[in-house]
This record gives sequence, C-alpha cells and structure tokens, in this order.
Amino acid sequence: MTTGHVALRFRDLIGQRKFCFDTFEVTAGPIHVNAANGFRSCFLRLKNGARFELVSSGRLVEGGSSRHPAPGYAHLAVATGSTAAVYRIAAAGHSTTDGPRWSGDGYDESTMPDPEGNLREISA
Repeated sequence: MTTGHVALRFRDLIGQRKFCFDTFEVTAGPIHVNAANGFRSCFLRLKNGARFELVSSGRLVEGGSSRHPAPGYAHLAVATGSTAAVYRIAAAGHSTTDGPRWSGDGYDESTMPDPEGNLREISA
C-alpha cells in the first residue's frame, strides 16, 4: 500500500488551484463537480509524482460539523493497489462513513475514520 494523496478543503477551489499552479509548478487535472451536493475537487501532481486533492463542498464553517466541514485537512488517501483490497478492508468490521463505491471522479473507494476521527480514504 502507498500514500495515494492528501486532500485539503478550501473555500476558493479556483483560487487555490491557481496558487498551486503558479507557485509549485503542479500539473492540474480537471475540476470534478457533483451538482447534486455542491462537491468540487481537483487533483494536482507535483514533479516528483506526489498528488494532492483540492476539495470544496458547499458551506465551510470554522470548527466544522458533519453537514458543514471546516476548511483545512479533509483526508489522507491510502492506495491499496486493487479493488478487492478496498472491499476487503471495508468488510473487515471497520466503521465507514462512505462506500465502498465507485466515485464520480473515477475511483473505487471507501472512507473511514481512524481511532481519533481523522478521515482515511481507502482507494484502489
């Protein structure tokens, strides 16, 4: 298993994407939009191959809640290397907050909290 990406949540996705592009010389992917819930994301890749995801989802609130998360850390994605591993981990009795499912931006994934409540995205 490897680190897939780190996701950060922002109010201004377009502004952050431009900042990262101009400052860190990243390769920016397209912006994925889920019109049903207001979720938007964009993957960026550094020259060394490291990836991070910029996320924006509706109203962000300092301190956050389940309906209105706080800006900042969103999740750490662990790439398992296979769809079977995503489903095996999700079926192992861990509490999941989402999935396993095929995401709108093209990943087979499941999201679960770690013992302290930090989100971990498990992807193929």
